[in-house]
Amino acid sequence: ATIAGFEKEAGDYVEMDEIVVIVESDKGEAQIRTTEAGIITEFKVEEGEDVEVGAPVFVIDTEGQRPAGGDATPKDTPTPTEEPKKTGTSEPKSIPAPPKV
Repeated sequence: ATIAGFEKEAGDYVEMDEIVVIVESDKGEAQIRTTEAGIITEFKVEEGEDVEVGAPVFVIDTEGQRPAGGDATPKDTPTPTEEPKKTGTSEPKSIPAPPKV
């Protein structure tokens, strides 16, 4: 499958089941959705890149909180350049690509 585009950016807060990435294959287009709420800390792929089914596509910090007064981080907010430091036992989750359709 090939990464066709992104619906969110690193630093955006997402709710469970939100569309984050669009992938294309020879069988059509598919959407990669979140399985948990949190803040997208990084993308592990780039647009146009081919990915294997099940490969990590992005990372969510599940301890990230929704920004006050809005659904997403403003576009002018700098994106993180490294994993956030954590004090709890929960780790950010890598979300795999969907199975081939």
